[in-house]
Amino acid sequence: MSLYNYSIESKEECILELIEKLKSNSLICGKELRDLHVMLGEKITATVIQEGINNDSILIVMMRAGIYFATGIADEIEERGFKVPMLLIDDNILSEKNKKILTGKEVIIIDAVINTGETIINVISQLPKIKNIKIVTTVIAEDSITKFNEYKLFTIRTSKNKYKGTNTIRIKDGCGPDTGDRLFNTLNI
Repeated sequence: MSLYNYSIESKEECILELIEKLKSNSLICGKELRDLHVMLGEKITATVIQEGINNDSILIVMMRAGIYFATGIADEIEERGFKVPMLLIDDNILSEKNKKILTGKEVIIIDAVINTGETIINVISQLPKIKNIKIVTTVIAEDSITKFNEYKLFTIRTSKNKYKGTNTIRIKDGCGPDTGDRLFNTLNI
């Protein structure tokens, strides 16, 4: 496994500040959080590209929370001269059409948060024959990292914390604010 933890490798002082704003206990929501996800996507892209990317690559974006992080990644990839399509998937299911598109490609799976890793593992199990898999996230629970030993894993940070995302403001009893709810201002609706 190759773990690329951008926050440790980065010399940029602003990354630590951005990470603090990204955390659930910051209570940052809406446009400010969306902008942070895009910005962090842009920042991690150079590390992803260094490990190989080409015009056969496809971004698989885990909806809903992954969309803004993926937008930053896709925009930065295009700025660097690559035309890489984004395949948006919902309900963690690849359609037959999507599988056909992915056959023989290099895949970059993007999700905002990886807690248990089961969602990503489920998507990987549906993939047709492909060349390479990279996984990119803003944060991954430390005890889930080993599930991705055979892939290149890129993250802004790792966390000892793990909780189920729910429609709540505070972290309590193993539950906490869902990143998607924070991004789309749907907490407590």
